[in-house]
Amino acid sequence: MTAWGFADCQRQSAGAGFGSTLGRLFLRTLPTEFTPNSVYTWFPLMTPTAMEPHLKKLNVLDKYDMARPGTQSVATVVKEYAEVAEILKDTESFQPPYTARAAAVVKGKG
Repeated sequence: MTAWGFADCQRQSAGAGFGSTLGRLFLRTLPTEFTPNSVYTWFPLMTPTAMEPHLKKLNVLDKYDMARPGTQSVATVVKEYAEVAEILKDTESFQPPYTARAAAVVKGKG
């Protein structure tokens, strides 16, 4: 195991899930289904109604989104070379879904 992998497996008590790693697993494996600030992501074994008083008592309720995650749009399949070329040229209209997540890791133009 690498030093990075070992550090990544460690409990982060100051994190959004108060040390849980299940939320990190959801965000990595199902990134379009969960949001980083959702109570559904970090406390999946509790209902939001049950979790709300605890988060309020800890004065961190404002950091979490209590709404149920919405359905994500279906990916469009592109099969023709001309369509791919058009998409790659038009960076304003066509944004990959992972741009914001990559920007947190890669600084500048990556």
